[in-house]
Amino acid sequence: MRLALALKDDFAFQRIENLKHLGGAALLAEYLRANKVSHVHVHFAFGAASIAIFLNALTGIPYSLTIHGSDVLLPHPLTEEKLKQAKFIISNCRFHISNLRRRFLSLVRQQFYIIRIGLDLHSGAWSRVKPPENDPVFRILNVARLETVKAQDVLIKACSGLRDKGVSFQCRIVGEGPKREELKGLIADLGLKEHVELVGNCYESEVIDLYDWSHVVVLSSLSEGTPMTIIEAMAKARPVVVPRITALPEMVIDGKTGYLFEPGSVEDLTDKLVELALHPMLMSAMGDAGCQRAEKLFDLNANIQNLMDVLADEVPSLGWKRKANLL
Repeated sequence: MRLALALKDDFAFQRIENLKHLGGAALLAEYLRANKVSHVHVHFAFGAASIAIFLNALTGIPYSLTIHGSDVLLPHPLTEEKLKQAKFIISNCRFHISNLRRRFLSLVRQQFYIIRIGLDLHSGAWSRVKPPENDPVFRILNVARLETVKAQDVLIKACSGLRDKGVSFQCRIVGEGPKREELKGLIADLGLKEHVELVGNCYESEVIDLYDWSHVVVLSSLSEGTPMTIIEAMAKARPVVVPRITALPEMVIDGKTGYLFEPGSVEDLTDKLVELALHPMLMSAMGDAGCQRAEKLFDLNANIQNLMDVLADEVPSLGWKRKANLL
């Protein structure tokens, strides 16, 4: 109870939230003790991580965290405390680690591991690469929610620039959200109805077909973590054009697997797309390089094994052995 009243940051009603999370921890404590649970792992540094703080105080059971994106990029209650109290933290990129250590000096000595997300690249749809069609119409794909942070207006304005430069193109934007009507109006105002389509929500199989349809995949976001769109595009051997923000420069090698552009810059995005549209062989080479990079960094099975090895080292009570020790 003293801890719940003592933990406080700039968020309103924090102590009330603490008491709620303390109650949740108390309910879990009996179950975990009865089942002899010796460690708790929490995905995302949201409310469950707050419960883990109090669970640790009540039972002594340590916890670890996996951090992903918005949970540490955006303000949330007790972020520093959640991270500081964790036995170790798994991040899906280097950017989060350096950013958090810069924001919170208490994390300088915290144990972080990088375990990237990924796809099954050796079976199923993501293992099959279909070369883009030899079509003079440049095909652009965007897969993201229609929200302010995804900034599809930047992409649509860049499409206007492509038209003005004489590039023949089609752009399909996959996703749904509150910005639909505004983006629809922008497309109409710029006279792009014949060139830009708001596809709406799609099933995974439909999105896979759209990757195969595309020549290039674009994200125009103002903030991102480690978006699956980039990984999926690279798995399908498509070059990507993305803003130079957060972890995206870790994922995309500028000039080799795609292009990085200045965030929010319609002109820079337009220039990058024109460069690709005018050089099909460059697009093909970048797509192939991206596919190789996906194999290196984003193979789901390899990354699962990396996670298992970290847990084997950090949580001996599991009784696991590292894969290297089993060979």
